[in-house]
Amino acid sequence: MGLTTKEISSSSFNDMISSVDRRSEYVENRAGANVRLNNFLTPYTLDDKSSILNAPCGYSNGVYPSLRPVQTFGPELITNGDFATDSNWTKGTGWSIANGKASRTAQSGSTACDQSISLIAGKKYKIVYTLTISAGSFNVRFSGTTNVNGLSRTTSGTYIDYLVAATGNNTFRLVGADGSFAGSIDNVSVKEATDADFDFTRGSAATRVTKDGLIKNVQILSDELVQNGNFEEIGPEEVTNGDFATDLSGWQTSGVNAANTITWEYNGVRFFCTNQNIGLSQQNVLTIGKAYKLTCDVNVTTGSIGLDGAILVGGSTVNLVNGFNEIYFVANSTTFKIKRTSTVSDCLLDNVSVKEVGQNWNFVGDTKVVNNGAKFDNTSVYSEISQDNVTTSGSRIRLTITVEDYVGGKIIFPQFGINSGNGDPNFNVEANGTYVFEGILYNSAFTIKRGLNGTNLVVSNVSIIEITDDTDLPRIDYTDGTGSLLLEPQRTNLINYSEDFSQSVWVKTGLTVNENKILSPSGSLDADEVNITAANAHYLFYIFSVSASTNYTFTFYAKKGTATDVSYSVYDSTNNADIIPSTSYSSQISNTNWTRITVKFTTPSGCTSARVYPLRDGSSTGTVYIWGAQLEQGSYATSYIPTSGSTVTRNADVCNNAGSSDLINSTEGVLYAEILPFPQDGRIALNDGTTGNNVRFTYQASNNTIFGILFNGSNQAVLTYQLPTENSFYKIAFKYKASDFSLYVNGVEVDSLTSSGTTFASDTLSQLDFDAGNGLVPLYGNVRSVAVFKEALTDEELAKITSTTQQEVFYEMRDKMLQINADYYEFGDYTTRLKKLF
Repeated sequence: MGLTTKEISSSSFNDMISSVDRRSEYVENRAGANVRLNNFLTPYTLDDKSSILNAPCGYSNGVYPSLRPVQTFGPELITNGDFATDSNWTKGTGWSIANGKASRTAQSGSTACDQSISLIAGKKYKIVYTLTISAGSFNVRFSGTTNVNGLSRTTSGTYIDYLVAATGNNTFRLVGADGSFAGSIDNVSVKEATDADFDFTRGSAATRVTKDGLIKNVQILSDELVQNGNFEEIGPEEVTNGDFATDLSGWQTSGVNAANTITWEYNGVRFFCTNQNIGLSQQNVLTIGKAYKLTCDVNVTTGSIGLDGAILVGGSTVNLVNGFNEIYFVANSTTFKIKRTSTVSDCLLDNVSVKEVGQNWNFVGDTKVVNNGAKFDNTSVYSEISQDNVTTSGSRIRLTITVEDYVGGKIIFPQFGINSGNGDPNFNVEANGTYVFEGILYNSAFTIKRGLNGTNLVVSNVSIIEITDDTDLPRIDYTDGTGSLLLEPQRTNLINYSEDFSQSVWVKTGLTVNENKILSPSGSLDADEVNITAANAHYLFYIFSVSASTNYTFTFYAKKGTATDVSYSVYDSTNNADIIPSTSYSSQISNTNWTRITVKFTTPSGCTSARVYPLRDGSSTGTVYIWGAQLEQGSYATSYIPTSGSTVTRNADVCNNAGSSDLINSTEGVLYAEILPFPQDGRIALNDGTTGNNVRFTYQASNNTIFGILFNGSNQAVLTYQLPTENSFYKIAFKYKASDFSLYVNGVEVDSLTSSGTTFASDTLSQLDFDAGNGLVPLYGNVRSVAVFKEALTDEELAKITSTTQQEVFYEMRDKMLQINADYYEFGDYTTRLKKLF
C-alpha cells in the first residue's frame, strides 16, 4: 500500500527540516518547528503552496535559514575558478596566477583580481573560496560596491559568503582590502542562490533563555580542550613477563645469595630473606615525573615486600598488602623495583602490571593519581596539577570541575578569573560537588593548586571549553517554553555589576551580601544571598545618572529565602522623592524557581539622578536571593545583559534579505506570521529593497494594533485590527489580490477590502525583511514562524492556518513542563488522545 496523503506531507516536512540541519552550524528545536508547521499539513495541502516557510530549528553565524525552499543554486558563473591557467581574470597591481592559485604581494592601497560575470540586480549569490592570508585583510565584492560589512577576512580558511547584486554590478572582485594584504586564493565559485534564508547581524553578544530554562549567551563552544580530564586514560603494559609464566626472564635480581633468595615458582616469584636487602627490578620501563598504576597479587607468609622508595617521588617505600594490590605512584627513576621491606620476609609475588596513568597532566608536590582522579593529600607540601597548552592566554573558558572524597581544605585556580591573572577568589572549591565557572584563562596552561594546608580531596573530572560570545548568531529563545526567534532593539545595561551585589557600587545598610551561594538562572553558582538584619530599616541600591522625563525599566531575578516580606523601590535623588515607593514583591517569588521582577518607571521633570532598590524596607528579616540586575532606557524589559565592571550594550538584531522575485508573487499572495510583538512599532515586509513597494504587517504599539497594508506608491489597502491583549502570540495572515484583501487573526477574518486596490507588476517584490524594506521600523519580538504564499488562499484556508490547534496547545504545555523539570508524563492520557486526533 502506498503512502497516505498525510504521510507524504509529514515526510516532506522532515525533508525540509533535514535540509536546514545540513545548512546550519547549530541545530535545535526540530520538534518545535514541526509542531509550528503542522497547521500547513494536509488536508489543507498548503505545504505545496507556500514558497517561503520558516520556523526556527537551525542557524549559522550570520544566517537564519528557512525551511522552504530547500536551497538550490544556478550554474557556475566563474570560469577558471581553480586558476588552472592564467586566463579569464584581470589582475591588478601585485596580483599573479600560478600553481593553481591567485596571489598578491603587499602593495600600496587596495588592489583586486577581477572577472566579468553576468549578475541580475536583486538576486542573491553564493560565493565560495579558499583563502590563505600571511598579512593584512581580504574582501570579496561585486563591482560598484565598497567593502561589505562582515566579509572582511583576516584569517585563512574556506569561506561561504552571500551577496545581493545591485544595478550595475557586473564584475566579481577578489580584493586585497588594504596595502598590507599578502596571500592567495583558490577554488572560487559564484552561483545564484534560490532560497529564503535570512541574513542576520547583531555585532554584539546577547543572552537568551535556553530550552532548559537557563539564561545563556549565544555562544560558539569549542571542543573539549582538556585531555584525559576524567583521569581514566591508561597506557600500555610497561613491564614484560609480569605473570612470571615460566621463569624470571626480563627481570633482574639484586642482593641475593644462598640464604636470601628470589626464586620462580609455578604460581609466581618468591622473596625469601632473613637479613638481606634483596630486590626484583626492570630497567628503562618508567619515565621520571610520570604517574603509573601498579597492580599485583601478593601472598604473605611472613614479613613484607614493597615498592622501593628510591624509584618514587617522595622517596618513601610503599608496602604491598596481602592479596590484590592497586597502587598509584609517580616515578623518580626509570627503573621499576620491588624489594623486601622487613628483616624476615617470605612472600609470593604474581601478576605484576605497570601502566601509565594521568597522561597529559603534570603532578607537583603531594598530588598523585588515584583510582577515581587526582588526589591532593593531607599535607602542608606545596602541590598542584597542571596541563600545558590548553588554550591561548586570554581565552574565555567554561571550567567544569568535580570534587569527591572531600575531607578538608580547598583548591584554587591561579591565573583564572574575571578581572586579573591572579585567580579569582570566588573561583575556588571547598566541598564535594560539580562546579561550573566562566572566566578568562590568563595562561596557555591550566593549573589546579592546593589553597590551604591540610587540603585533602580528589579531583575526579576536569573540563575546559573555550567560549566565543558570537556577535551574529540568531537567538532561538525559550522564555515561554517554546522556541522562537528573538529579535530585540539595542539596549544598554546601565548597572556596572549586575551579578555581584557585594561591590561598593551597590550601597548597603541593614543587610549583608554573601556571594555565590546558590545556582543562578544561568545555571552557575553565582547568585548572591542577602541576609536582611534590620526589618523596615534596610536597603540595597544602585545610583545612576538619568535623563528627565524618560522611560526606564529596572529588572532583577529573585528567589525566596527565609525573609517573608521583601520590597523594591525607585527614588528620585535630584528631587528627594520616591518615583515608585517601597513595594512588596514577596507574593511574586517562590523558594523553588527564580522570578524576574520588572519595574517600569518614568523619571520626573528635572530629575538627573536616581536610585533603584531591589531591596528596601521590607517588614521582615531573613534571607533572599538575587541575581541579574538590569537597568535599561526603554518602556519594556529586554533580555538580560550581564555586566562585571562596566556598562554593556547589546546591539539590535537585524534579520532581513530573504527570498527573491522567484519566490514572491507580486500580483497576489499571502503574507503569514506567528509573532509576539514587543511594545514598539515594527514591520514585516515583502518589498523591493525600498519602502516604495511593499506588502506588510505593521504593528502600532500605542494602541496595540496590527495592520495589513499594500503600498504601491500609495496605500492600496489598509486593514486593521486591535489585538485584544499585549504580550501574547498571534497568528496573522494578510491576503492581497486586486480588489480582494483580507486580514485574518487567530482563525477569524478581522478586516477586508473587496471594492478597490491594485497590486504590482510581476517581479516587483524581491525580498522578505523583518523591517520596512530599507532597514527602518524593524519588528522586535518573538517569531515562531513566517511564511509566504504565491496565491491568494481561500477563506477556509486562511482561517485554518491562523487557528490554534489542540496539538500546539499540548506541545506548548509540554515544552513549559519540560523546561521547569515537571513530571509531564502525568499527561500520558492526553498524549494518547491527541495522537488519535492527529
